[in-house]
Amino acid sequence: MDVGVGPAALVVSGPVFADQPVHGALMLSVQAVIDQEFIRKHKKQIPRQYRKAAKQVDEVRISPSLFIPDTLILSPKILHTGIYGVSWRPLSLGAPLLKDPVRLSVSGGLVVTGLFLHSDTLVDGPVFFLRPGLSGRAELEVPLTPDKRWLFSLGWDSRVYPPQPLDGGVLSFGGIDESIWHLGQGYLKIHHRFPYKVKL
Repeated sequence: MDVGVGPAALVVSGPVFADQPVHGALMLSVQAVIDQEFIRKHKKQIPRQYRKAAKQVDEVRISPSLFIPDTLILSPKILHTGIYGVSWRPLSLGAPLLKDPVRLSVSGGLVVTGLFLHSDTLVDGPVFFLRPGLSGRAELEVPLTPDKRWLFSLGWDSRVYPPQPLDGGVLSFGGIDESIWHLGQGYLKIHHRFPYKVKL
């Protein structure tokens, strides 16, 4: 299992960016990691017709639950605007561009994000944002120990949504200039890997 957590700098599109360029968030990842060494040790458990394909796989990462969020948005109103929310990335596919000694990967996936926004300058009342979207991510992962039990990663994640105007509800659509339509976040995570046994 690989568990990673760390801070993120969140950039929200449209009027929110003009009011305050950066907000705070926390990135979280919980994944089961199946690497080539594990596949070699257990190749007899792989159906014969899939063994050749399994040998070509570098690494597979699987989230144990769709309900584990990957971003918690925690940005109190220090100046004019506060944002709180959560974002899930339930499905993604990626590929490594570099594997050793560091891992550089790119991935794309589906996201669902819910936000609560309150502001002294942007709107009169609270804003509730709820949208599905698409995510694109680039991440650099660096081992901190030779056995790769501890690692750190840094990356950038861009999420694009159907635009929701600040003065409208979750079912409304607006133009780019007056809407939330993109969340970008630069992040740093510390990872810890540990063995985990499960009966299949």
